[in-house]
Amino acid sequence: MQLVSADDITAAERRIDGRVVRTPLLACTHIGDEYGLDLWVKAENLQHTGSFKARGVLNALLALTERAGRPAGLAAFSAGNHAMAVAYAGQAYALPTVVCMPPHAVPTKIEAVRRYGGEVVLTDDLLGTCEAIAAERGYHLLPPFDDPDVIAGQATIGREILADGPPPGLVLVPVGGGGLISGVAAAVRAAAPTARIVGVEPATANAVGHALRTGGAAPATPPQSMADGLAAPFAGRHTLAHIRALVDDMVEVAEDAIWGAWWELLDATKLLVEPSAAVTYAALRTGLVAALLLLGAGAGAAGLAVATGGGDAADMIGAYRTGVAGQAGITLISLAYAPNAAIWAASYLLGPGFAVGVDTAVRTSEVSVGALPAVPLLAGLPSGPVDGYGAGLLAVPVLAGMAAGWLLARRLLRIAAEDRAEVAWPALLVPAALAGPVAGLLLGGLAAASGGPLGGGRLAEIGPVGWQVAGVATAVVAAGALLGAAATRTLRAKGRAPS
Repeated sequence: MQLVSADDITAAERRIDGRVVRTPLLACTHIGDEYGLDLWVKAENLQHTGSFKARGVLNALLALTERAGRPAGLAAFSAGNHAMAVAYAGQAYALPTVVCMPPHAVPTKIEAVRRYGGEVVLTDDLLGTCEAIAAERGYHLLPPFDDPDVIAGQATIGREILADGPPPGLVLVPVGGGGLISGVAAAVRAAAPTARIVGVEPATANAVGHALRTGGAAPATPPQSMADGLAAPFAGRHTLAHIRALVDDMVEVAEDAIWGAWWELLDATKLLVEPSAAVTYAALRTGLVAALLLLGAGAGAAGLAVATGGGDAADMIGAYRTGVAGQAGITLISLAYAPNAAIWAASYLLGPGFAVGVDTAVRTSEVSVGALPAVPLLAGLPSGPVDGYGAGLLAVPVLAGMAAGWLLARRLLRIAAEDRAEVAWPALLVPAALAGPVAGLLLGGLAAASGGPLGGGRLAEIGPVGWQVAGVATAVVAAGALLGAAATRTLRAKGRAPS
């Protein structure tokens, strides 16, 4: 499936120029300083109708008019934000509009659609009802996200982020049906290929994450979340294609995390945003994004090892003597395991290491690669123990745990300072200690899921041992977090002591 191109985005910019608000990109120092980040917020709540949706709707309508002429009317289905944007566009271009919304839609959004002149039909069968009405009246059905012109319109946000702020290292995007992240990723990836793009969706309204795991199926239960703007009933073909090709990770956040992040975001930015805008901060606040970044760093380390031994990998593939077709198959198997490199690299740094075939072990203390490892593209790994460097590598997880403890202590100390209170040691050390089991469960589960045999014989042992990784990660991260939290509190107390 063809993705939205740079020319498509440029055409969208031309069409909607002067018809939408160029919203500001605001530095969010209050939150950024807390997490040690240069953090920026794109204030799309200041857009027409209060969300980014007007960009995609107007571009899709104007592109349709260029290609096929003015439609008789517009039909759409939405929980609220897309509905308001379609009604707004209909009012601006004197087109009748009808919008299918769920019965539990936010009442203020229903009233907003009507204020813009849109007709509202409340129904549980959003797509079916909308298709029937569009066919009966001869209206054009304008999808909320699964449309290349809609995606190109949302991509103008990415262009503005690139033009108005510093080069991004990490872009966090709220995800419902995937139109926004598809567009932003298309724009950002073209200009900043090394930027990490992460989508965040509610755990109770995870249409995109569910589709990625199941191959495109819609969730069995209707989506429900306080972040109602992200409660898409399904993910689209176009959006899934963009996300698979351009997005690095998808994470899910719980409702209580969204609630806490929303209030903090309101206080920190002084912007009146809806809960859907807070899911990215919820992910940052709960540490999910930090975990992904650490895994990403591990993938980079593994990639460097492969790159430095690329010639060895080619020789290794050739040693199988299976002919061109067989070597192509071996290469494909190796590439299929490439996404596991981050987890395997984390297992390597923690100490347990991993196997890439029978009689093949990769650890900081021992690297024994058999003549024909099952995943030959890892042939660039060291050919023996890393000696003194191993101790330095084993310190990386400890330093990561200490960084987590430092962030935790800074946060608790800041809250206590605002309340003019002291942070009790148990209130600091217990959460720090819990970082160990959380990291252990996460990394152990990922390690177990990333391994498993490819077949019999030499292919029977692949990946790290989950329980070993979980045990070491629990101990190492807990120790590091406790050290980081305790040191931060102690140093802060000394720094405030009277001279």
